[in-house]
Amino acid sequence: MRSSREPRVNDMRIHALYVLKKGGIPVYNQHFTQELEKTDTTLVSSFFTAILDFSRLVIEEELNVLEIGNLRFFFKQDNECGLTFILITSNMASILLVKERLKLLLKAFFSFIDKNQCSNVEFIIENPELDKKVASVASFSDDYTEIEISALRDIMEKERDEGEIVAGALLSMQGEILFSNMPNEFLHQTLREVEIRAQATSQARKVRNPKLIYQAGTVMIVSQVVYSNRYKGPVIINLLFDANITSIGMADFELENVVKKAMPFL
Repeated sequence: MRSSREPRVNDMRIHALYVLKKGGIPVYNQHFTQELEKTDTTLVSSFFTAILDFSRLVIEEELNVLEIGNLRFFFKQDNECGLTFILITSNMASILLVKERLKLLLKAFFSFIDKNQCSNVEFIIENPELDKKVASVASFSDDYTEIEISALRDIMEKERDEGEIVAGALLSMQGEILFSNMPNEFLHQTLREVEIRAQATSQARKVRNPKLIYQAGTVMIVSQVVYSNRYKGPVIINLLFDANITSIGMADFELENVVKKAMPFL
């Protein structure tokens, strides 16, 4: 049986999104937590503009990621319409995962806002449907409707309902969420571990189907990298366990079981 206690790790939330025109004029913003709600939008926009100008003039390159204190800032410039998108997260957030979210946020934004009209916007955009879509992407509320993904979802949910796992996910090595019923912080933690190991060593590339085991307190995350013909590259099968009731050996056995069931759909 699964433990009734919900495991917790460090906060890894996305806090806010700002969209600026050239010159630092804000045209859209949305807060997803209370972390920056009291911050003046004009002041924040001026701060970002100064940082971006400094990066271009002094460093002579566009800024992508900046970490200050317990916050991490992700920058994405769309030169076609002259807008800069800034996503603010906890510094515990996975860079891979957040960069993928930022791509989806741009896609959501331009599904409501015509790129050809961006230069004409002289006010803060207010659109409830856009707000809803952006908030959905920022909260990792993805819709897994493809047949193959639905089959994988059924496997994961059956294992969860039988008490074998707490939750599961399928991730690309670039941070794209292909499927997940896991709390967001554990997705971030898994990819953070992948990033750390990739930076530290290239040995994992020489190992067929490398595994990753991460444990902190009552939380145990066990992952395996497998090659997917469907996605034409490596993907990560990620399982979450309650370490109070599951040993590493049992978790590894269950991981192999799930991988075996999932491979026909990958």
